[in-house]
Amino acid sequence: MAGELILVADDSATVVAMISALLEDAGYRVAAAADGVGAVERAFAERPDLVFLDVAMPHMNGYQACRLLKSDPGLRDTPVVLLTSKDQVADRFWGGQSGADRYLTKECGPDQILAVVREALAAGAAPRPMAGAPTRASQRSAASQSSIGPLDLLSRLNDLLDRRLFQATILNEIARLARSLQDLEQCANAVMKILSQLVDYHLAGIALAEEEPGELYVRQAKPVSRSCLDRFEKDCFNAWAAHLGQAQARDQSPTRQSPDSAATLRSSEAPSRRSTSKAPSGRRYGDGAWRVSVFDESAAGDPADDLEQFIALPLESDNRPVGLLAVAGRRQMAVAPEDQRLLSSLADQVHIVLDNARLYRKVQIMAVRDELTGLYNFRHLRERLAEEFARARRHGSEMSLALLDIDHFKAVNDRCGHQTGNLVLTQVVSAIRSQTREGDIAARYGGEEFAVILPMTGVEGALEVAERLRRAVAEQRFGVPDDPLRLTISLGVASYPAVLVSAPDELITEADNALYAAKDAGRNCVRHARDLHYNRAQPRAESSPA
Repeated sequence: MAGELILVADDSATVVAMISALLEDAGYRVAAAADGVGAVERAFAERPDLVFLDVAMPHMNGYQACRLLKSDPGLRDTPVVLLTSKDQVADRFWGGQSGADRYLTKECGPDQILAVVREALAAGAAPRPMAGAPTRASQRSAASQSSIGPLDLLSRLNDLLDRRLFQATILNEIARLARSLQDLEQCANAVMKILSQLVDYHLAGIALAEEEPGELYVRQAKPVSRSCLDRFEKDCFNAWAAHLGQAQARDQSPTRQSPDSAATLRSSEAPSRRSTSKAPSGRRYGDGAWRVSVFDESAAGDPADDLEQFIALPLESDNRPVGLLAVAGRRQMAVAPEDQRLLSSLADQVHIVLDNARLYRKVQIMAVRDELTGLYNFRHLRERLAEEFARARRHGSEMSLALLDIDHFKAVNDRCGHQTGNLVLTQVVSAIRSQTREGDIAARYGGEEFAVILPMTGVEGALEVAERLRRAVAEQRFGVPDDPLRLTISLGVASYPAVLVSAPDELITEADNALYAAKDAGRNCVRHARDLHYNRAQPRAESSPA
């Protein structure tokens, strides 16, 4: 409707007069200012419905004036149109960064100016005020009772610049992590440390749900009870489930309305013992399992039994939910509106940093793991064998290496095809993992051959492990359920210092010779290099390992 108050600020009296006449003829009321300082002062005093700002003005340019207006809660929703005599890409960029709603050149015609005014006013009036919220008229009435002077204006501008610098520093710190840290857990913990500069929290959490199992990293900045920590974990997963449901509803809705960017929950727990756990642990929530890692960096003091404020911010990639960033603290954990917006921006950056760290971890895994079986590859096997061999020599301890080969594996491929052959290989790997210790190092040696490094294990212990592996494979059925296969394996074992070798490669050779001895003995058996009686100077007869 006509009659809205429009503020026009330009250092050219001619431009002000032309635009004012155009607007008044269209039924609008007009207030004028000759520079950026005067524009901000009149905007705070009169609360206009729309503001025209020239970009190039003395004392304070249009970008600075726009930023200052948009930083005030009472003027944040007031549409701002920037006027400029040049139409450069950089100018449009800075206009958008300052928060301007429209951008016009002074060469545009009267019809275009009026069309922009109508659009901007309609957009600014679209959200209806909540019950009890101050109306524009009441804001003007309140503003008329007070005024903002040049010193107050300078103070507000300095505060705004300080806040912008702080925000830029925080986001720069987040970006720096992407360049300096590759370990996913280190990145998550570093991000939560940076977050503590914004929010005085007790607990912070980053949940990542792109892969199975999901991962939750928790930083304990202040002492809390065990029950309080457990409640925070549950709140994180509940918030993730709620956000996931909102995202699914949004995807199914024809309007695709965005859900709220933050959710605040309340929690309370009875007192319990304080958590000091730092190692990852498996927890099951809902339909899936999650790895939970807790970084306990809290100072000494009485643990909190109840955290009354919980804030969760979604992490999204390509409009797809991938996790969340959460903090919890006492009721006085106040978060200013501008810091809430910074938290949302920080959440966007967090996912980029963590995604880079996760990608780096995948690349590391691919560099040392066999793609089909998930075991270490031959290159990494040799590296780990060299480490364990050097450790055994240095400490005068024992170690062993077992090589195993699937008997007649070529017949499996010929009869059932390579797809079934690959399935059999993965099933054999499962049997290997079930019969070895956590500290043992299993690898794919090549084709259907595998290797297991057995640290701190002598001849008898290694033979026991090898025999256990042989029986596990012989007693299992492989392939598809409709056509199960019986398989056997042959194993060769070499131990240091029982076998006189001086290098890791020599230990591999001894274990390989023992494996061929097991093949020559009829397969489905174990042989140790210590018990072999052959002429080492004589080359080994060629025989098929199949």
